[in-house]
Amino acid sequence: MYYKSFFSRFVFRRKLWRKVTGKLQYYSRKVFKDEFEDLRFVFDAAQIEPEVIVDGGANIGFVTHQFRKSFPKAKIISIEPSDKVFQKLKEAYKADTAVLPLNVGISAAPGTMEFNVNANTGTSSFLHPNAYHASHLAKTKLETRTIRTISLDSLAAENNLDRIDILKLDIEGYELEALKGAEALLAKQHVRAILLEVNLIESYERQPLFFEIAAYLHQRNYFAFNFYGFHESKLRQSILTNLIFLSGDFRNRIKDRFGNECGW
Repeated sequence: MYYKSFFSRFVFRRKLWRKVTGKLQYYSRKVFKDEFEDLRFVFDAAQIEPEVIVDGGANIGFVTHQFRKSFPKAKIISIEPSDKVFQKLKEAYKADTAVLPLNVGISAAPGTMEFNVNANTGTSSFLHPNAYHASHLAKTKLETRTIRTISLDSLAAENNLDRIDILKLDIEGYELEALKGAEALLAKQHVRAILLEVNLIESYERQPLFFEIAAYLHQRNYFAFNFYGFHESKLRQSILTNLIFLSGDFRNRIKDRFGNECGW
């Protein structure tokens, strides 16, 4: 009967106040958990101030704005392949010398590719939406355009970047291909933190899922740090989330300061 009684479970429980504060902290964290705040936290823990951030799939610049607030000293390269959306991004940051907007796509290699432009600009992609996505968020396709692509390694070379402190990729199912174009950077652990949109079920045809991306990064000494937000179907199936990965070198720097408190 212990667990059926409110008084025995809560009121007369030993260390009640610690249990209550622990629960409050737990639920507060669930409600207010934020990837930008956590990136600020881990870089402060490592005693590193980010200098270079790449916002892949910048759209009109909301995430770029979040990065500008959290990391005011960093240079941000904001990449958006859709022409019309890019013009809004460029206009929004025309007076900000810390932001470099680029009108290209990110792929495994430099070149050109066919890009599907949708009315819902957040769903435009190199990939075709599956039946579920096409009947929900990606309903209306406007056109297919041939666009120029770069790799992240070529981006680093062209801009004389030795390192990317934070790499954000929200490119509608093409995240793994983009990571394949960062092979040199990843091999040298020259991307410290990666913020990715990952899917648990497909939104696009032949889209790599969370476990494939996690395995690819784990093989290159990158480790999942935390999950943020969710998007569910009506059947409560989680479709996608944001996920932070940290390089092994960056993670070890934090561990050197905090030891077993890290849990690593």
